[in-house]
Amino acid sequence: MPNFALDPPVHVGKPEAIVRSIEQAADFVRNCEMENLDGDTSGLLEKLQNVQSPEQAHDAGRAFKAWLDQRDLLLVAPDAR
Repeated sequence: MPNFALDPPVHVGKPEAIVRSIEQAADFVRNCEMENLDGDTSGLLEKLQNVQSPEQAHDAGRAFKAWLDQRDLLLVAPDAR
């Protein structure tokens, strides 16, 4: 999988981290949901793993942020307040 940057980086909680790339986003999803892979999660993981272009990376990044928001894991960056 080619690695694309997330711009801007995504701030997540539980554990708190900054996700800067599609590859890191896929790793975060895998680590968070290994025991409980629901349909939304497996679909997101597939989308992240299959990114091949900047446009797909942009769409996958938006889907990742929405997935985090649904789980109350999306944090606002300190400089975005």
